[in-house]
Amino acid sequence: MHQFFQGFGVQQPPKEQISNTPELQHNLMVLEIANNWEFVLWLLYRIRENMVKQVDTMEAEWHKFITVNNINIESYKNADDFVEKNLRAIAAEKIKEPN
Repeated sequence: MHQFFQGFGVQQPPKEQISNTPELQHNLMVLEIANNWEFVLWLLYRIRENMVKQVDTMEAEWHKFITVNNINIESYKNADDFVEKNLRAIAAEKIKEPN
């Protein structure tokens, strides 16, 4: 915030850092795959049939995530089912229940 405005009682909100945990990275990838569900299914089909010659970085990350986590993408009904069964719980340290 500019120095001029600091004297008027307008305070800059504190910047909270979101920790980059493995659980967060996992959940971000799950949501990214779900958001591109139809394309991911099509991509995996093409990879399985050896029809892919080149993929971009994001497609490679999706494939790596699915392979490393031993996910059978075709066993899910849809993207919502995939998200429901693959999101990991993240403990929110700063959120406390009211007394």
